[in-house]
Amino acid sequence: MEIRENLLEKYFAVKVKDPYKLSHDLIHASYKYGKVIEHENTIQASGPRTSSRIKFTIKKEIDKFTILFADVSAEGDSLLEELSVAVMINVSSELPEARGLMTGIFHQNYLDRTYSKMKQHAAEIATQIIDDYQRILENQLL
Repeated sequence: MEIRENLLEKYFAVKVKDPYKLSHDLIHASYKYGKVIEHENTIQASGPRTSSRIKFTIKKEIDKFTILFADVSAEGDSLLEELSVAVMINVSSELPEARGLMTGIFHQNYLDRTYSKMKQHAAEIATQIIDDYQRILENQLL
């Protein structure tokens, strides 16, 4: 059985001299929250314009069955001196297949008592991530 819920979505758009460097600052700040998995890290230059795209996921194990996923996408344009950041944070719980009375009781107990606590803990971490990103981005404004 799998439960997946969207906890938080946040979008940022900032004016900044070096959007690519600031994207990397976000990655480095993310390591304290869990495993960081980079999906894309590209930079394209054409004349005076340099555009960048960085996509990564933070994976944080809350307990044996519950994981927080934060998907981050940062797109920058050096000519416009802009960086756009999208953050989507989800919590996912996957319980082993129920194969009998004891597993069924465990599932019910986990869903009734534990899952809401794990979800609340994940929501607190999600808020910390967003607060960190907001602080980093605000400190780099033009």
